[in-house]
Amino acid sequence: MNEAILADTPLEDPKEDLLEFAPFASNLADAICKISAEECLVFALYGLWGTGKTTCLNFVLHYISKKPKNEKPIVVRFNPWWFSGHGELLNQFFKEFRISLGKEERFKGVVKLLADLTEGISRVPEPKVKIMAKVTSWFLRSLGKDKEAGQVRDAIRRDLQQQPSRILVVIDDIDRLPAEEVRDVFRVIKAVADFPKTIYLLAFEKGIVVKALESLQEMPGEAYLEKIVQVPFDLPIPDKIALRKLFLEQLDIILSDTPQELFDQTYWGNVFWDGIDHFLNTMRDVKRLTNALKATYPAVKREVNPIDFIAIETLRVFSSNIYQLIRTNRDMFAGHSDTHSYPKIEDIKPFHNKWAEQIPEEDKECIKNLLKRLFPKLEALFGGISYGADWQSTWRKQLRICSPDIFPVYFRLAVPEGEISHTKMQAILALAKNRDAFSNKLLELRRQHRPNGSTQVSAFLERMKDYTEKDIPREHIPEILQALFDVGDELLVSEDEGRGLFSWGMIFVLVG
Repeated sequence: MNEAILADTPLEDPKEDLLEFAPFASNLADAICKISAEECLVFALYGLWGTGKTTCLNFVLHYISKKPKNEKPIVVRFNPWWFSGHGELLNQFFKEFRISLGKEERFKGVVKLLADLTEGISRVPEPKVKIMAKVTSWFLRSLGKDKEAGQVRDAIRRDLQQQPSRILVVIDDIDRLPAEEVRDVFRVIKAVADFPKTIYLLAFEKGIVVKALESLQEMPGEAYLEKIVQVPFDLPIPDKIALRKLFLEQLDIILSDTPQELFDQTYWGNVFWDGIDHFLNTMRDVKRLTNALKATYPAVKREVNPIDFIAIETLRVFSSNIYQLIRTNRDMFAGHSDTHSYPKIEDIKPFHNKWAEQIPEEDKECIKNLLKRLFPKLEALFGGISYGADWQSTWRKQLRICSPDIFPVYFRLAVPEGEISHTKMQAILALAKNRDAFSNKLLELRRQHRPNGSTQVSAFLERMKDYTEKDIPREHIPEILQALFDVGDELLVSEDEGRGLFSWGMIFVLVG
């Protein structure tokens, strides 16, 4: 069994492909290797954060590496985000360029020229070096005014034009840069390093880059981008079925040893399709949620309903505002909804209408539906059926989050101090076949006090009525009754007066 946290790192080998990126990456690699481009050409791979752009780039490079030597380009890989904010982006770009070309003897002359071209950066005054925009602006101006710099670049262009091999420059994570550095990357590509027989493959979230460019340019960001990128691609949309399959496989591992009676398949289907599935749209989404569950669920296994716990963790990961709202307002969510409930349904409507209005439109329906599943009280509030006080025992037995007694466990990752855990209840009830052992346990609980001053035995007897003959074999009931009669007088202590210590009604339920 492997319960390791899933690293949020990109894949390298297409054999590990889970989202069917490999065919797309293979075709893109073929296009790059076969395209006849004497001048500089810019490809761009557009995709949202967390959708697998870097994985797709890795697959492209994998397929290129398998090509015959006479077909594959020399690869220069550069991640500007590693150097962001240090005034080294431009220098590091050409350094990576020189290192990659320096592996081939025939590029020795180009490498020397690249060193000459960037030598001037080291001579920029220190205050300017610390500000990438100023360095880039200075360097670009020098190309226009400095005859020597222009001659060096022309020499690089001539040398590369004569080379049989092409160069592929892969630049990732452009969308992580500050706006000025985003612009500088494109300015370098367009005005400095637009070398012949050079293909750029850029990966970024288009919306972020367009917004960054618009904040600095006098022209629309989209139009500026179109001037740079000749061949745009959209990253394939992750296969939803594959994402669900991966998620469910991870859940099987996480929920191992979970009591089967706590996992109702019909209820799980309703909760999953009503809410959880909505948030699982990328590999990163799946990893974030399953990693969260791997970290939190073991602490409360057997003390919470696993379905409710998965749902509330989904909200914690993807809708933290709603999660915090629930966590700090137990009485507004947990409990029943009949005419005798407190607070009354009509009194809490304004509270619930307010948060419902503030949910982003794309999440509103699924979050409302999910919360109605988790908290039956909301069914009545939003026009559904009401659930009376007689449901409280059932919810508590099922360890549901809608039980006011169980609710705190979901947020403290522990059974509240002084409460009797589900696991402990089962262990005590297992003693019922032996009257003396059961009696002694009751007396032991009487000596243990809860934070509110009452005894543990009062908590046990209150919870005991949640357990049916499925949990208490009928042949044990006479032993339980006899034990209660044997030590009943000793269980009646002043600390529990007025707290409903001894529920004779519960005894009649057991007998019946």
